[in-house]
Amino acid sequence: RDDFNLWLKEQGPQKISGIVDSWMK
Repeated sequence: RDDFNLWLKEQGPQKISGIVDSWMK
């Protein structure tokens, strides 16, 4: 989804790595 990707970009790299880290656990 384009809007989801756009939201991720707005969150910034640190926020994204935090979200991905929680997904991996």
